[in-house]
Amino acid sequence: MPSLRFLTCLFLFFCLSGISGCEKEPLRIGFLGALSGKAADLGVPGSRAAQMAVDEFNQTGGLNGRPAVLLVEDDHHDADKARQAAQTLLAQDVVAVVGPMTSSVAMAVVEQFNQAETLLMGVSVTTNELADLDDYFFRVLAPTSVYATRFAGYLWEIEGVRRIGLVYDRSNASYSEGWAQDFSLAFNGFGDTSLRLAGYESDLADTLEAAVRQVSLEPIDMLVMVSNATDVVSLSRLARQYQPDVRLAASEWAGTEHLLTLATPDLEGLLVQQYVSRHFDEPLYQAFRKAYLARHGNEPGFPGLLGYKATRVVLEALRGQGEGQSLKDYILARQEFQGPHGPVRFTPAGDSISQIFLARIRQGKYDIIQPL
Repeated sequence: MPSLRFLTCLFLFFCLSGISGCEKEPLRIGFLGALSGKAADLGVPGSRAAQMAVDEFNQTGGLNGRPAVLLVEDDHHDADKARQAAQTLLAQDVVAVVGPMTSSVAMAVVEQFNQAETLLMGVSVTTNELADLDDYFFRVLAPTSVYATRFAGYLWEIEGVRRIGLVYDRSNASYSEGWAQDFSLAFNGFGDTSLRLAGYESDLADTLEAAVRQVSLEPIDMLVMVSNATDVVSLSRLARQYQPDVRLAASEWAGTEHLLTLATPDLEGLLVQQYVSRHFDEPLYQAFRKAYLARHGNEPGFPGLLGYKATRVVLEALRGQGEGQSLKDYILARQEFQGPHGPVRFTPAGDSISQIFLARIRQGKYDIIQPL
Protein backbone atom coordinates (compact mmCIF):
# COMPACT_ATOMS: atom_id res chain seq x y z
CA MET A 1 0.00 0.00 0.00
CA PRO A 2 1.48 3.41 -0.94
CA SER A 3 2.71 5.53 1.95
CA LEU A 4 1.02 8.80 2.96
CA ARG A 5 4.20 10.64 2.02
CA PHE A 6 4.14 9.13 -1.46
CA LEU A 7 0.48 10.08 -2.00
CA THR A 8 1.14 13.62 -0.78
CA CYS A 9 4.06 14.04 -3.18
CA LEU A 10 1.99 12.63 -6.03
CA PHE A 11 -0.84 15.07 -5.26
CA LEU A 12 1.54 18.04 -5.19
CA PHE A 13 3.09 16.95 -8.46
CA PHE A 14 -0.28 16.86 -10.18
CA CYS A 15 -1.23 20.25 -8.75
CA LEU A 16 1.99 21.86 -9.91
CA SER A 17 1.73 20.30 -13.35
CA GLY A 18 -1.89 21.41 -13.74
CA ILE A 19 -3.09 17.86 -14.39
CA SER A 20 -5.27 17.52 -11.33
CA GLY A 21 -7.24 20.73 -11.90
CA CYS A 22 -6.17 22.21 -8.56
CA GLU A 23 -6.02 25.49 -10.43
CA LYS A 24 -8.99 25.75 -12.77
CA GLU A 25 -8.45 26.82 -16.35
CA PRO A 26 -9.41 30.51 -16.65
CA LEU A 27 -12.14 31.80 -18.90
CA ARG A 28 -10.42 33.77 -21.62
CA ILE A 29 -12.25 36.94 -22.64
CA GLY A 30 -10.86 39.20 -25.31
CA PHE A 31 -10.92 42.96 -25.60
CA LEU A 32 -10.48 44.59 -28.99
CA GLY A 33 -10.08 48.37 -29.25
CA ALA A 34 -7.78 51.18 -30.29
CA LEU A 35 -5.16 51.74 -27.59
CA SER A 36 -3.14 54.14 -29.74
CA GLY A 37 -3.86 56.91 -32.23
CA LYS A 38 -6.86 59.24 -32.45
CA ALA A 39 -9.31 56.57 -31.34
CA ALA A 40 -7.40 55.75 -28.15
CA ASP A 41 -9.75 58.01 -26.17
CA LEU A 42 -12.29 55.23 -26.81
CA GLY A 43 -10.17 52.11 -26.44
CA VAL A 44 -8.10 53.00 -23.38
CA PRO A 45 -10.97 53.76 -20.97
CA GLY A 46 -12.99 50.94 -22.54
CA SER A 47 -10.26 48.38 -21.80
CA ARG A 48 -9.65 49.72 -18.31
CA ALA A 49 -13.32 49.45 -17.43
CA ALA A 50 -13.53 45.96 -18.94
CA GLN A 51 -10.68 44.90 -16.65
CA MET A 52 -12.56 46.32 -13.67
CA ALA A 53 -15.60 44.20 -14.56
CA VAL A 54 -13.40 41.10 -14.83
CA ASP A 55 -11.78 41.85 -11.47
CA GLU A 56 -15.20 42.18 -9.83
CA PHE A 57 -16.28 38.90 -11.42
CA ASN A 58 -13.26 37.12 -9.96
CA GLN A 59 -13.69 38.73 -6.55
CA THR A 60 -17.20 37.28 -6.39
CA GLY A 61 -16.08 33.73 -7.16
CA GLY A 62 -15.78 33.72 -10.93
CA LEU A 63 -17.71 30.89 -12.57
CA ASN A 64 -17.88 28.19 -9.89
CA GLY A 65 -14.39 29.16 -8.80
CA ARG A 66 -13.09 29.45 -12.32
CA PRO A 67 -11.53 32.89 -12.83
CA ALA A 68 -11.68 35.07 -15.95
CA VAL A 69 -8.73 36.72 -17.64
CA LEU A 70 -8.92 39.64 -20.06
CA LEU A 71 -6.72 39.42 -23.15
CA VAL A 72 -6.34 42.89 -24.67
CA GLU A 73 -5.43 43.60 -28.29
CA ASP A 74 -4.86 46.99 -29.93
CA ASP A 75 -6.72 47.30 -33.26
CA HIS A 76 -5.08 50.69 -34.02
CA HIS A 77 -8.41 51.79 -35.58
CA ASP A 78 -7.10 50.11 -38.73
CA ALA A 79 -8.93 47.37 -40.65
CA ASP A 80 -5.93 45.19 -41.47
CA LYS A 81 -4.40 45.44 -38.00
CA ALA A 82 -7.81 44.81 -36.47
CA ARG A 83 -8.21 41.57 -38.42
CA GLN A 84 -4.79 40.45 -37.22
CA ALA A 85 -5.68 41.33 -33.62
CA ALA A 86 -8.99 39.48 -33.91
CA GLN A 87 -7.22 36.38 -35.19
CA THR A 88 -4.76 36.55 -32.29
CA LEU A 89 -7.66 36.53 -29.84
CA LEU A 90 -9.56 33.76 -31.59
CA ALA A 91 -6.42 31.63 -31.67
CA GLN A 92 -6.35 31.79 -27.85
CA ASP A 93 -9.78 30.16 -27.59
CA VAL A 94 -11.56 33.15 -26.12
CA VAL A 95 -15.15 32.49 -25.06
CA ALA A 96 -16.17 35.97 -26.22
CA VAL A 97 -14.65 39.30 -27.21
CA VAL A 98 -15.68 42.71 -25.92
CA GLY A 99 -15.27 45.35 -28.61
CA PRO A 100 -14.49 46.90 -30.90
CA MET A 101 -15.04 50.60 -30.19
CA THR A 102 -15.54 51.89 -33.74
CA SER A 103 -17.88 50.89 -36.53
CA SER A 104 -15.22 50.64 -39.22
CA VAL A 105 -13.30 48.06 -37.19
CA ALA A 106 -16.47 46.12 -36.44
CA MET A 107 -17.20 45.87 -40.15
CA ALA A 108 -13.65 44.64 -40.76
CA VAL A 109 -13.71 41.80 -38.20
CA VAL A 110 -17.33 40.71 -37.81
CA GLU A 111 -17.10 37.91 -40.39
CA GLN A 112 -14.16 36.35 -38.52
CA PHE A 113 -16.33 36.01 -35.42
CA ASN A 114 -19.31 34.73 -37.39
CA GLN A 115 -17.17 32.00 -38.91
CA ALA A 116 -15.72 31.10 -35.50
CA GLU A 117 -19.22 31.28 -33.94
CA THR A 118 -17.75 33.41 -31.17
CA LEU A 119 -19.68 36.24 -29.54
CA LEU A 120 -18.47 39.76 -30.36
CA MET A 121 -19.98 42.30 -27.94
CA GLY A 122 -19.62 45.72 -29.57
CA VAL A 123 -19.01 48.59 -27.17
CA SER A 124 -19.52 51.93 -28.95
CA VAL A 125 -20.32 50.51 -32.39
CA THR A 126 -23.52 51.94 -33.90
CA THR A 127 -23.23 51.42 -37.67
CA ASN A 128 -26.56 50.76 -39.37
CA GLU A 129 -24.88 48.11 -41.53
CA LEU A 130 -24.86 45.65 -38.63
CA ALA A 131 -28.47 46.25 -37.55
CA ASP A 132 -31.16 43.58 -37.68
CA LEU A 133 -28.82 40.71 -38.56
CA ASP A 134 -28.82 37.14 -37.24
CA ASP A 135 -25.12 36.87 -36.47
CA TYR A 136 -22.65 36.72 -33.58
CA PHE A 137 -22.34 40.49 -33.26
CA PHE A 138 -24.16 42.11 -30.34
CA ARG A 139 -23.87 45.65 -28.98
CA VAL A 140 -24.91 47.72 -25.99
CA LEU A 141 -26.03 50.68 -28.11
CA ALA A 142 -28.74 51.28 -30.68
CA PRO A 143 -28.02 51.81 -34.41
CA THR A 144 -26.77 55.19 -35.63
CA SER A 145 -30.13 56.12 -37.17
CA VAL A 146 -31.67 56.50 -33.71
CA TYR A 147 -29.18 59.11 -32.53
CA ALA A 148 -28.77 61.07 -35.76
CA THR A 149 -32.53 61.42 -36.25
CA ARG A 150 -33.14 62.63 -32.70
CA PHE A 151 -30.33 65.17 -32.95
CA ALA A 152 -31.71 66.57 -36.22
CA GLY A 153 -35.11 67.02 -34.59
CA TYR A 154 -33.66 68.83 -31.60
CA LEU A 155 -31.59 71.23 -33.68
CA TRP A 156 -34.55 72.14 -35.88
CA GLU A 157 -37.26 72.34 -33.22
CA ILE A 158 -35.42 73.65 -30.14
CA GLU A 159 -32.31 75.39 -31.44
CA GLY A 160 -34.10 76.86 -34.46
CA VAL A 161 -31.29 75.89 -36.83
CA ARG A 162 -32.14 76.09 -40.53
CA ARG A 163 -28.77 76.25 -42.33
CA ILE A 164 -26.24 73.55 -41.50
CA GLY A 165 -22.80 72.61 -42.77
CA LEU A 166 -21.95 69.01 -41.90
CA VAL A 167 -18.44 67.53 -42.10
CA TYR A 168 -17.66 63.87 -41.45
CA ASP A 169 -14.56 61.70 -41.03
CA ARG A 170 -14.28 59.11 -43.79
CA SER A 171 -11.81 57.02 -41.73
CA ASN A 172 -14.84 55.67 -39.85
CA ALA A 173 -17.14 55.75 -42.85
CA SER A 174 -19.45 52.95 -41.75
CA TYR A 175 -20.46 55.17 -38.85
CA SER A 176 -19.94 58.71 -40.12
CA GLU A 177 -21.50 58.36 -43.58
CA GLY A 178 -24.49 56.54 -42.14
CA TRP A 179 -24.87 59.20 -39.45
CA ALA A 180 -24.68 61.99 -42.06
CA GLN A 181 -27.28 60.28 -44.27
CA ASP A 182 -29.72 59.68 -41.43
CA PHE A 183 -29.29 63.23 -40.14
CA SER A 184 -29.74 64.71 -43.61
CA LEU A 185 -32.89 62.72 -44.28
CA ALA A 186 -34.46 63.81 -40.99
CA PHE A 187 -33.34 67.44 -41.14
CA ASN A 188 -34.33 68.05 -44.76
CA GLY A 189 -37.69 66.45 -44.03
CA PHE A 190 -38.66 69.46 -41.93
CA GLY A 191 -38.59 71.73 -44.99
CA ASP A 192 -37.20 75.25 -45.41
CA THR A 193 -33.70 73.99 -44.63
CA SER A 194 -30.24 74.13 -46.16
CA LEU A 195 -27.71 71.36 -45.57
CA ARG A 196 -24.26 71.04 -47.15
CA LEU A 197 -22.09 67.97 -46.65
CA ALA A 198 -18.33 67.43 -46.96
CA GLY A 199 -16.13 64.48 -46.03
CA TYR A 200 -12.48 64.57 -44.99
CA GLU A 201 -9.63 62.20 -44.20
CA SER A 202 -8.56 62.38 -40.56
CA ASP A 203 -4.88 61.79 -41.31
CA LEU A 204 -4.73 64.52 -43.97
CA ALA A 205 -4.83 67.97 -42.36
CA ASP A 206 -5.51 69.80 -45.62
CA THR A 207 -8.72 67.82 -46.14
CA LEU A 208 -10.11 69.14 -42.84
CA GLU A 209 -9.68 72.71 -44.02
CA ALA A 210 -11.08 71.88 -47.46
CA ALA A 211 -14.21 70.33 -45.91
CA VAL A 212 -14.86 73.31 -43.63
CA ARG A 213 -14.26 75.74 -46.49
CA GLN A 214 -16.67 73.81 -48.72
CA VAL A 215 -19.59 73.98 -46.29
CA SER A 216 -18.81 77.60 -45.31
CA LEU A 217 -18.98 79.17 -48.79
CA GLU A 218 -22.36 80.57 -47.81
CA PRO A 219 -23.54 81.59 -44.32
CA ILE A 220 -24.57 78.71 -42.04
CA ASP A 221 -26.21 78.72 -38.62
CA MET A 222 -24.27 75.72 -37.36
CA LEU A 223 -21.38 73.41 -38.20
CA VAL A 224 -22.13 69.78 -37.27
CA MET A 225 -19.07 67.53 -36.96
CA VAL A 226 -19.23 63.75 -37.21
CA SER A 227 -15.69 63.36 -35.99
CA ASN A 228 -13.38 62.14 -33.28
CA ALA A 229 -12.56 64.47 -30.37
CA THR A 230 -9.17 65.53 -31.68
CA ASP A 231 -10.52 66.56 -35.07
CA VAL A 232 -13.45 68.45 -33.52
CA VAL A 233 -10.96 70.88 -31.96
CA SER A 234 -9.25 71.52 -35.30
CA LEU A 235 -12.52 71.77 -37.22
CA SER A 236 -13.98 74.20 -34.70
CA ARG A 237 -10.98 76.49 -34.99
CA LEU A 238 -11.23 76.46 -38.79
CA ALA A 239 -14.97 77.14 -38.66
CA ARG A 240 -14.43 80.25 -36.51
CA GLN A 241 -11.96 81.56 -39.06
CA TYR A 242 -14.59 81.46 -41.80
CA GLN A 243 -17.62 82.45 -39.72
CA PRO A 244 -16.73 83.70 -36.21
CA ASP A 245 -20.27 83.47 -34.86
CA VAL A 246 -21.22 80.07 -36.23
CA ARG A 247 -22.66 77.65 -33.69
CA LEU A 248 -21.01 74.26 -33.25
CA ALA A 249 -22.30 70.73 -32.67
CA ALA A 250 -20.77 67.25 -32.72
CA SER A 251 -22.07 63.72 -32.88
CA GLU A 252 -21.75 61.37 -29.92
CA TRP A 253 -18.41 60.00 -31.18
CA ALA A 254 -16.62 63.16 -30.04
CA GLY A 255 -18.10 63.24 -26.54
CA THR A 256 -15.20 61.64 -24.68
CA GLU A 257 -13.24 63.00 -21.73
CA HIS A 258 -10.39 63.67 -24.15
CA LEU A 259 -12.43 66.44 -25.76
CA LEU A 260 -12.50 68.30 -22.46
CA THR A 261 -8.73 68.05 -22.04
CA LEU A 262 -8.36 69.68 -25.46
CA ALA A 263 -11.07 72.29 -24.90
CA THR A 264 -10.27 75.77 -26.21
CA PRO A 265 -12.41 78.93 -26.22
CA ASP A 266 -13.59 77.86 -29.69
CA LEU A 267 -15.43 74.92 -28.11
CA GLU A 268 -17.42 76.99 -25.61
CA GLY A 269 -21.11 76.31 -26.19
CA LEU A 270 -20.55 73.28 -28.44
CA LEU A 271 -23.48 70.86 -28.41
CA VAL A 272 -22.60 67.18 -28.28
CA GLN A 273 -24.64 64.05 -27.76
CA GLN A 274 -23.69 61.80 -24.85
CA TYR A 275 -24.30 58.14 -24.12
CA VAL A 276 -24.11 58.90 -20.40
CA SER A 277 -25.60 61.42 -17.99
CA ARG A 278 -23.15 62.35 -15.27
CA HIS A 279 -26.12 63.32 -13.08
CA PHE A 280 -27.46 59.76 -13.09
CA ASP A 281 -27.88 58.68 -9.47
CA GLU A 282 -28.17 54.90 -9.99
CA PRO A 283 -26.04 53.35 -7.18
CA LEU A 284 -24.32 50.89 -9.53
CA TYR A 285 -23.27 53.72 -11.86
CA GLN A 286 -22.01 55.92 -9.04
CA ALA A 287 -20.10 53.01 -7.49
CA PHE A 288 -18.46 52.24 -10.84
CA ARG A 289 -17.63 55.89 -11.47
CA LYS A 290 -16.04 56.33 -8.04
CA ALA A 291 -14.06 53.10 -8.38
CA TYR A 292 -12.79 54.12 -11.82
CA LEU A 293 -11.80 57.57 -10.56
CA ALA A 294 -9.95 56.04 -7.61
CA ARG A 295 -8.14 53.53 -9.80
CA HIS A 296 -7.26 55.71 -12.80
CA GLY A 297 -7.50 59.30 -11.60
CA ASN A 298 -9.91 60.49 -14.28
CA GLU A 299 -13.52 60.12 -15.41
CA PRO A 300 -14.48 56.95 -17.30
CA GLY A 301 -16.68 58.90 -19.73
CA PHE A 302 -18.92 57.04 -22.11
CA PRO A 303 -16.19 54.66 -23.40
CA GLY A 304 -15.48 53.47 -19.86
CA LEU A 305 -19.14 53.11 -18.99
CA LEU A 306 -19.91 51.18 -22.16
CA GLY A 307 -16.82 48.98 -21.83
CA TYR A 308 -17.84 48.11 -18.28
CA LYS A 309 -21.45 47.50 -19.32
CA ALA A 310 -20.54 45.27 -22.27
CA THR A 311 -18.13 43.18 -20.20
CA ARG A 312 -20.65 42.73 -17.40
CA VAL A 313 -23.20 41.41 -19.88
CA VAL A 314 -20.72 38.83 -21.17
CA LEU A 315 -19.70 37.73 -17.67
CA GLU A 316 -23.29 37.54 -16.45
CA ALA A 317 -24.21 35.49 -19.52
CA LEU A 318 -21.35 33.08 -18.80
CA ARG A 319 -22.74 32.52 -15.33
CA GLY A 320 -26.28 32.06 -16.59
CA GLN A 321 -25.96 29.96 -19.73
CA GLY A 322 -27.15 26.38 -19.52
CA GLU A 323 -25.12 23.32 -20.42
CA GLY A 324 -24.74 23.12 -24.17
CA GLN A 325 -26.29 26.58 -24.62
CA SER A 326 -24.31 29.21 -26.53
CA LEU A 327 -23.79 32.72 -25.19
CA LYS A 328 -25.67 34.04 -28.19
CA ASP A 329 -28.74 31.91 -27.48
CA TYR A 330 -28.67 32.69 -23.77
CA ILE A 331 -28.51 36.46 -24.29
CA LEU A 332 -31.33 36.39 -26.85
CA ALA A 333 -33.47 34.26 -24.54
CA ARG A 334 -32.86 36.43 -21.49
CA GLN A 335 -33.00 39.77 -23.36
CA GLU A 336 -32.43 42.06 -20.36
CA PHE A 337 -29.39 42.51 -18.12
CA GLN A 338 -28.62 44.82 -15.24
CA GLY A 339 -26.48 47.78 -16.27
CA PRO A 340 -24.74 50.63 -14.44
CA HIS A 341 -26.77 53.23 -16.35
CA GLY A 342 -30.10 51.42 -16.42
CA PRO A 343 -30.98 48.00 -17.82
CA VAL A 344 -29.42 46.67 -21.03
CA ARG A 345 -32.21 45.39 -23.29
CA PHE A 346 -31.41 43.43 -26.43
CA THR A 347 -33.58 43.13 -29.50
CA PRO A 348 -33.97 39.75 -31.26
CA ALA A 349 -31.13 40.86 -33.58
CA GLY A 350 -28.69 41.66 -30.76
CA ASP A 351 -29.00 45.45 -30.92
CA SER A 352 -29.76 47.41 -27.76
CA ILE A 353 -32.40 49.92 -26.85
CA SER A 354 -30.53 52.81 -25.28
CA GLN A 355 -30.99 56.45 -24.34
CA ILE A 356 -29.00 59.45 -25.54
CA PHE A 357 -28.39 62.71 -23.70
CA LEU A 358 -27.59 66.18 -24.96
CA ALA A 359 -24.75 68.17 -23.41
CA ARG A 360 -23.23 71.57 -23.95
CA ILE A 361 -19.61 72.43 -23.17
CA ARG A 362 -19.53 75.20 -20.59
CA GLN A 363 -16.24 76.34 -19.04
CA GLY A 364 -14.49 73.13 -20.00
CA LYS A 365 -17.16 70.76 -18.67
CA TYR A 366 -20.12 68.82 -20.05
CA ASP A 367 -23.39 70.39 -18.95
CA ILE A 368 -26.15 67.85 -19.51
CA ILE A 369 -29.18 69.62 -20.91
CA GLN A 370 -31.75 66.88 -21.41
CA PRO A 371 -32.31 63.35 -22.68
CA LEU A 372 -33.27 63.01 -26.35
